Amino acid sequence: MIAYDTVVIGGGPAGISAALTCASQGLSCLLVAEKYGGKLNDISHLSNWFGGGLGNGVQLANSFQNELGGQTRLVTIVSTAVTSLEPVKQGGENSYIVQLQNDSRVIARSLVIATGTKQRQLGIPGEKMLLGKGVSYCATCDIPYFRNKTIALIGDNNRILAVTDELARHAKQVYLFSSLDSRAVRASNVQVIMGASFDKIVGIDKVSGLTYRDSKSKRVVHLALDGVFIESTALGNSQLVSHLVRITRDGFIKVDHATMATSLAGVYAAGDVTDSSYKQVSIAVADGTKAVLSVKKYLNMKEIT
Repeated sequence: MIAYDTVVIGGGPAGISAALTCASQGLSCLLVAEKYGGKLNDISHLSNWFGGGLGNGVQLANSFQNELGGQTRLVTIVSTAVTSLEPVKQGGENSYIVQLQNDSRVIARSLVIATGTKQRQLGIPGEKMLLGKGVSYCATCDIPYFRNKTIALIGDNNRILAVTDELARHAKQVYLFSSLDSRAVRASNVQVIMGASFDKIVGIDKVSGLTYRDSKSKRVVHLALDGVFIESTALGNSQLVSHLVRITRDGFIKVDHATMATSLAGVYAAGDVTDSSYKQVSIAVADGTKAVLSVKKYLNMKEIT
């Protein structure tokens, strides 16, 4: 089996950042992902990435991949899935066997897990097709592009009031679909709609409206909208390492945020899969860099001992 200093799992901003940092630090690296770019591919407008003149996530993802293409001496890129990870003793040191879906196996002296999250979708027709085209799961990320626009917010989790207040400060009109008591909403530009059943999110190249059925009158209502924000629970994609490291109830990997170290020596995590309070492209990139700098220190210490 081929051995690598580190295997990075995940092709989003955190994973690509980790692989590029491996190259800059002279570490041999295998970068494994089923697809590259991660959620960048669903972002129509970048609001938290500075410089480069890039307007959307796809452009940034392409920029990252182009940079990776120049680092093939140290970074091996594989487009497949990882099916299992198991600790093993290799040459007297703790390592990990990485089983790939293409039936090959490699040895990793360390791991960086950057597998991101999976979003609980509502299953409304048009939701998936218009993701990144006016449908958003991240108010903090995308609300700057809906300033003075008319939007809908759908959700019932414990953050819904805070998210409502944030959107109301920017948008012209917010239609809040929630069981939240309307008396809890202070903003005059928020209308609370309770008990609606959704027909579809309307639009072709971008969101243009939302059609729903009113629970009391049973009539079908169409709202003309510029965007639909969905406040649903995201879950960490940590199944691969759930038997190895500590995770939260929602599947996020617990890390030391100074080093990105998990509870198991030699295993690091970066980006949205961690228990960080903030999920941003810029933070994920920084996490990937920190994780690999910590990997290098960890490997150097192993060599000394």
